[in-house]
Amino acid sequence: MSEIRDTHAKQLNSAPLRCQTDPDGATYSQQNHTETMNHSRRNLRYATLIILALVLAACSDNPVSTGLFEVSEHPAAPKVSPSIAKAATSNTASGTVIQTEITSLNVRLAGPNTMLKQSSRGVLDGTLTGSFEDELSVSIHPNGTFTTKFTLTCACMVDGKEGIVTITAADRGELVSPNLASFSGHATIKESTGELSGLRGVFDIEGTVDVPSGLSNYTYSGQIHFPPQ
Repeated sequence: MSEIRDTHAKQLNSAPLRCQTDPDGATYSQQNHTETMNHSRRNLRYATLIILALVLAACSDNPVSTGLFEVSEHPAAPKVSPSIAKAATSNTASGTVIQTEITSLNVRLAGPNTMLKQSSRGVLDGTLTGSFEDELSVSIHPNGTFTTKFTLTCACMVDGKEGIVTITAADRGELVSPNLASFSGHATIKESTGELSGLRGVFDIEGTVDVPSGLSNYTYSGQIHFPPQ
């Protein structure tokens, strides 16, 4: 009896390991079952990669919202502030300035020089149009040359807009005859208000002074610009 049991045990040990039987009665070894599962996992990974590649390819032509992120071919361009996109534009400006009346005059001597403090009124024409008042400081030297600094305040109109414009200037000149002096210099718009708020400009000025009356007239030419809108 023990010999029969030993023989039966050897037969069981040498028999191949079996797993479950399918409905058709076919059987599979555990090794074959493991290989099948590995193969299925590989196929699933390949299928997932293919699907992902197709989705990304479609998104490159038509952005697709996933609820978490968006994929698009080109990122949106940054928005530019209108104040940056539209820069200030410079315009040529020119015209004439004519003094029509001296409202005050103070004369004193400072060594060999004659010092004048003068206030006057007048009109501007050209790019800047309106009436003005100015305050001048003039230093006249014995050789007939002179230097002037002045501030002009104008109730002006520029390009259909109205406001108060303050201009500062400096010039040099000389006596060219007993009754006439000539001068040239530079002027700058320092401040402006009203509809002309923010207006700035620089000019060259050139003109003459009628010595007996003390009144001058001169031209201005340069550039003005409004701030960006």
